[in-house]
Amino acid sequence: MKFEDLLLEIGGFGRFQILILAILCLPRINLPMHFLLHNFLAATPSHHCAIPHQEAFVNLTMEEVLLISIPRKPDGTFSSCEMFSQPQFHLLLNSSLQPENKSIIQHCQHGWVYDHSQFTSTISTQWDLVCEQRGLNQATATFFFIGVTMGAVVFGYLSDRFGRKAMLQLSLVCSVGCGMLSATSVSYTMLAITRTLTGVALSGLSLIVLPLGMEWVDVQHRTFTGILSSIFWSVGNMLLALAAYLVREWHWLLVAVTGPCLLSIVCVWWVPESARWLIAKGRVKQAHRHLLRCARMNGRKDFAVSPEVLTRMATDKTMGGSYSYISLFRTPVLRRISLCSGVVWFGVAFSYYGMSMNLTGFGLSIYLSQFVFGAIEIPAKMVILCLPAFSSGHHGQGFLRSCLHHRLLVHLGALPHGCEAEWDGVHLLHGPPRGGPGPADVPAGRGVAVPARGDLLRGRGVQRGRGIPAAGDAPRAPARGHRGHREATSKSATRRQRSRGRATAGSPEVRRAAV
Repeated sequence: MKFEDLLLEIGGFGRFQILILAILCLPRINLPMHFLLHNFLAATPSHHCAIPHQEAFVNLTMEEVLLISIPRKPDGTFSSCEMFSQPQFHLLLNSSLQPENKSIIQHCQHGWVYDHSQFTSTISTQWDLVCEQRGLNQATATFFFIGVTMGAVVFGYLSDRFGRKAMLQLSLVCSVGCGMLSATSVSYTMLAITRTLTGVALSGLSLIVLPLGMEWVDVQHRTFTGILSSIFWSVGNMLLALAAYLVREWHWLLVAVTGPCLLSIVCVWWVPESARWLIAKGRVKQAHRHLLRCARMNGRKDFAVSPEVLTRMATDKTMGGSYSYISLFRTPVLRRISLCSGVVWFGVAFSYYGMSMNLTGFGLSIYLSQFVFGAIEIPAKMVILCLPAFSSGHHGQGFLRSCLHHRLLVHLGALPHGCEAEWDGVHLLHGPPRGGPGPADVPAGRGVAVPARGDLLRGRGVQRGRGIPAAGDAPRAPARGHRGHREATSKSATRRQRSRGRATAGSPEVRRAAV
């Protein structure tokens, strides 16, 4: 018996799975609130050089003070990073004149004055990260995503060794701690370090939440589960715009987007550990208890499976094998799947974050732009959810599943415990087998026309453009080479034609026609 068969018996998508997904959607909402926080945390309002001895110009309006103190840009706006070394009173008579002596223009010497109409405080206004220091302002996002990259490696390995639930709880606790430390930063260096550590912790959420939910759901509902999780990312995107609109001070904004992790810590205690992972690690009794709990909540009271059956599953090499990141490149098929996924998702992330983190370039309110960017994702994802039902053939469905489950393929440096991801990769690279069934077409308990994970790692079981024999099929005769195979096929076809001709010649209709 396979684990997928167990899921079908206990209810592959019942009340138990729905409750788990609802709980796991809470940390999923919190992810974009940190990943895209840079738009508001490091926003740079309009500013100009601070003017010394401004009280000496009491008879002048603010516009006139700026006119004699700040040079203009070619577009007519005041410069943000330069000032006159001495007041240019002659510009009051003719403001269109341009100073001929460029030596009187210098960089800001006394700090900057910021427009606080939109943002009460940001890290740019806190530490003057403008003009020559604006690179440090953008570097905060770089530090955060460096932490995300490191966390992907760290939590990927730890969650495969110590369990999904334990590492998810650790990731949430670390996210709360590092997020609150970021909010209390007293220097730019402290903020850079704490934001990097926050990225490490949040990477654990991003990696673990989706696989933990997927491993409790049957194959038929995993596409829906992946899209549902992605929709809650969009919801978090919109909630970020609302939180930033209501909280204009960067310290309290960090507290506002970190606080929901506390609720997630409480709720995640109810989520059980992945039974698939428990079986793979030989913890059969705990897995048996969770499976009985799932069956009872889903109304499958007649479900009964002995721990001995789970023990046999644990000893299966394809269930509990040991794999590493190198396993993703051991065979040609896996190399193609891994490289294609990497290239595609580099392009996706590059374009997505390139637009999402430059919202001021659209000329609209940054809050409205952020909200709209999140809102337009939801109908697009709903279309993707409905598209496989209207697509013809399995090729489009396999491609969609490959895009949705790409994280499962590279998750933890190992392949998924099921075989649907390998099937999706074969569909993506080679097209569907000629006349071969997809994973959804194979009844429960029957061999699936997909190579087992161990076979993929050893380079067996994948034939370009041909169906793959199921586990229960009879063994084939040894191959005799292409030429011998063609000759045998031609001879058998000739014998069939001769026998068909003799049978036809002996029929009554042929004899009457001859007479």
